[in-house]
Amino acid sequence: MSRIIFESDRLAFTSWKQEDLEDLLDLCQDDQVMRHFPSTLDRSATQVLLDRLIKNYQDHGYTYYRLQRKEDGDFLGFCGMLYQSGHSVLEDNTDIGWRLVSSAWRQGYATEAARRCLEIGADLELGLIDAVTVRDNLGSIAVMKKIGMHFVKEFDNPKLAGSGLNPCLLYQIEL
Repeated sequence: MSRIIFESDRLAFTSWKQEDLEDLLDLCQDDQVMRHFPSTLDRSATQVLLDRLIKNYQDHGYTYYRLQRKEDGDFLGFCGMLYQSGHSVLEDNTDIGWRLVSSAWRQGYATEAARRCLEIGADLELGLIDAVTVRDNLGSIAVMKKIGMHFVKEFDNPKLAGSGLNPCLLYQIEL
């Protein structure tokens, strides 16, 4: 059975399987990819993330989907929406997010993927979608603007206290 859930022009959005741990681990241990996060993720933390991505899809029908380039099947990272509860700053919400391998940066993949995910979110009638990033993450901010998100506020995320990553920016879009 195919793992592909949906596609965009250049990307296939696939389900996650436990066999994807190594790809996800490589992504989450890359210092360049993770520079806007408090740290890289070790194997245990990456396994927790993978399990969360799989469970979110089972529970809600959407997740941060595994991305692969259609022309060669290469793993590019992830993009999608994740239901967040118990968030330290926001009420329960649906977040759109992406994390791509550095070799895929500045080629329009994040914008293409995020736009397609918003279409899926609209089909699912998800309503208000949030995105949060640190103020220095200019690449993600550019993607948020390109997909029609609007700046809402700047805030200090208590989860990032002492990391040097605050303040964070909240962007939103209503589907």
